[in-house]
Amino acid sequence: MKSIVRAAALILTMLLTGMTASSAHEIKAGDLLLTDLWCRATPPGAKVGAAYLTIENRGTAADRLVSVSSPAAGQADVHEMSMANGVMTMRPVTGGIALPAGKKVTLAPGGYHIMMTGLKAPLKEGEMLHVMLKFEKAGDVDATFHIRSVGAQGPTDGAAKPGHMDGMKAGGHSGMKM
Repeated sequence: MKSIVRAAALILTMLLTGMTASSAHEIKAGDLLLTDLWCRATPPGAKVGAAYLTIENRGTAADRLVSVSSPAAGQADVHEMSMANGVMTMRPVTGGIALPAGKKVTLAPGGYHIMMTGLKAPLKEGEMLHVMLKFEKAGDVDATFHIRSVGAQGPTDGAAKPGHMDGMKAGGHSGMKM
């Protein structure tokens, strides 16, 4: 009986640990810390998707996100959405995104984001998206992004995370917001 209880406790621990790890991971690359890597699922037939993350430069020198690519898309670029005089615009970011020393930059809905065009298959909730991020100093980083629901507003929307409250949104993030 004790061995069954121990086995059940071990399985429960593994499941809870796996749930936490799958909903919140980080990647270290040189002086950079990448967190909150997520994207939205896409409906069948959609050819465009977007991915988001937070990049913290913990170093004393600036770095720059210079390019992105993904095997899931024909093309991937860093884009910026902005609102000017009541008109929303979206454009590719030329020259990449500056990552000042000691600062965080958040790619989030309504601001900077990774735009993927020519999706080869729908992005399915619960799966992972592979994206290659190229930094000026930190080099190439093979990153995985959690695919959340179509309407997700942040990295934990729809995540299986112990203690997660469904009503919580991704507030508190820096970066451009509308």
